Amino acid sequence: MQRFCESKPTQYHEKDRVLSPKIVLGMMGSPLATSLESYFHDLGWRVCKADCTGDIRRKAYGGRAAAVVLPVDSFVGESAFLTCAKLVRSLPKVKVVLVGPDSEEAERFALFAGASGYVPDTTSASTVAKLLLGRFVPKPN
Repeated sequence: MQRFCESKPTQYHEKDRVLSPKIVLGMMGSPLATSLESYFHDLGWRVCKADCTGDIRRKAYGGRAAAVVLPVDSFVGESAFLTCAKLVRSLPKVKVVLVGPDSEEAERFALFAGASGYVPDTTSASTVAKLLLGRFVPKPN
């Protein structure tokens, strides 16, 4: 009598991307959001879009997001700085990048709130990727 379980190895399909890192974009419809979505999708990341702070936090907590990109203005709900502080406190490994107008004051406040970085809304997707991934940013396919 055999007492071991014979199971097939788990297969992960490209469409499932279960083991892929997840990024939550809180910037609906902006040119930067579109370029970030295609950039990280090409790197194999799961990209989730959200339009309000509650939705952003829910998507970041569910599935443990590796990164979150938040706009400083045009946000429904609480401020992006408060959302950033809540995310960083409850998910210490998540990297949060805030996007807004080119302002030293906003940049200082973003870093105070715990953001990994602050970039102007005219920046490129590769600059945001460099903040999130470090020096060794792979080229998308």
